[in-house]
Amino acid sequence: MIPNNTTVKDRLKELRGDLTQAAFAEKFGVVAVTISQIEKGKQNPSWDLALRICEEYNCSMDWLQGRSEIRTIQVFSPDTFKEKYYDQLEKNNALKDKVIQLQEELIKNISEKCVMKNSELVPK
Repeated sequence: MIPNNTTVKDRLKELRGDLTQAAFAEKFGVVAVTISQIEKGKQNPSWDLALRICEEYNCSMDWLQGRSEIRTIQVFSPDTFKEKYYDQLEKNNALKDKVIQLQEELIKNISEKCVMKNSELVPK
């Protein structure tokens, strides 16, 4: 059961759009009365119906239930995911290399200043 039927009913109406309740119901193999009852807040969609609606309209169950404002599920193929992973890894490595370079420059500058200060302090 989906707990927040007020949001579910609003989201269902939004997804249904211009389709009649009967046409929407037929699309999912249920009767129009079921859709009507859900939209009136008198009934919750079954888990199976909610899942099929989410699959058909590419929306998340959290969005349908009102737990998220992000409607679309972003699904990556394994290749796309791998590509994105390696892109981020490469960016992180480039950033890491830059940080190391800056740290080395900083250490060199500090060392040079220390040597200069020490040479000033040592009597000649």
